[in-house]
Amino acid sequence: MRVAYSVFGTVRSLNGEVEIGVTVEAAVVDQSGRSEPVEETVTDSNGDYRLRGLSPAKQYRIRVKPSVTAQSVMVCVFVFCRF
Repeated sequence: MRVAYSVFGTVRSLNGEVEIGVTVEAAVVDQSGRSEPVEETVTDSNGDYRLRGLSPAKQYRIRVKPSVTAQSVMVCVFVFCRF
């Protein structure tokens, strides 16, 4: 049986506007606290994103990658487990 997780949510600026075309990254965190990027996606026209294929046996750090035009943003993260 294959088990995978998805993480999804919406990226918004601090004033509540959705952020379009922002890169969201999932990085695996090891026991020492170091992280290694494993998945990334770009927000759609509604500011929504989904990262797929995450292992249930690992810890991840989800972040918005900085860009030249980046403003302060908040990330609303929801976890969806698919079995």
